Amino acid sequence: MKENTPELAAAYARQSTHYQQRSIPDQIKALKEAAEKAGRPLPEDLIFTDESSGTTEKNRAGLEALKKAARDGTLKARGVTHLYYWATDRVARNLLDSLTFEAEMARAGIKCLSVSEGYDVDTLGGKMAFTIRSLLAEAQNKRRAVDIKRGQRSAVMDGKYIFEAPYGYTKNSDKRLCVNIPQAAIIRRMFSLLLSGKSPRQITRIINETGVPSPRGRKWVHSHVLKVLRQETYAGIIVHGLGKRNGPKRYNRDSAIVEPFHHPAIIDWEM
Repeated sequence: MKENTPELAAAYARQSTHYQQRSIPDQIKALKEAAEKAGRPLPEDLIFTDESSGTTEKNRAGLEALKKAARDGTLKARGVTHLYYWATDRVARNLLDSLTFEAEMARAGIKCLSVSEGYDVDTLGGKMAFTIRSLLAEAQNKRRAVDIKRGQRSAVMDGKYIFEAPYGYTKNSDKRLCVNIPQAAIIRRMFSLLLSGKSPRQITRIINETGVPSPRGRKWVHSHVLKVLRQETYAGIIVHGLGKRNGPKRYNRDSAIVEPFHHPAIIDWEM
């Protein structure tokens, strides 16, 4: 970077629709003010944002774009020396992710600055504050996950269906499943064919011969029919809280909550 060339800042803002109430525009305004106060211009194209919900780290395109720009030297080439964000829990949800993120930025020659928490990771006190805040964020994230699961369980116990309605059902305004009569007839036909000894592939061919489209509006395929035949939902049962997959195809069913007679059945659940 040439002498007298001003240091530039980059920024990251994220809002969780469930828990973090400070909006992205509000965060950006605060980040711009902090950067400008330090004499570091913050160009609009160096502001990365994400809006997410719940407790997962998926679909953070803005954060991934920021990391990529740091890794491939784009930020360094622009003269970025500092990254501003509102709070530690905006960039990571646990200590390991926080330390990994800070180290990744440091390798790119970028200092991390939390505007609301006021620490500078270049100082010993700042590193300690960063670590403590990361631990707090991890604890808060775990508590939120428990709260979300508790709320989902309560909804299930109240007869509500918290997922997208499966083929054969619609959801009413109270989030309860109602039978879709034409689609339910197709579901019953599939199970009837299965009980008569037909294989899932044979069932797929027979249903396609009727001209009835799949949920995607196309022909039925073997995997779609298998999914229907494996769904406890059609027997009026809801299975909730399966947890993480044990490998690419298996869920942990030991942790599941099974609620029979949760909604109207399409098939006899003794089938």
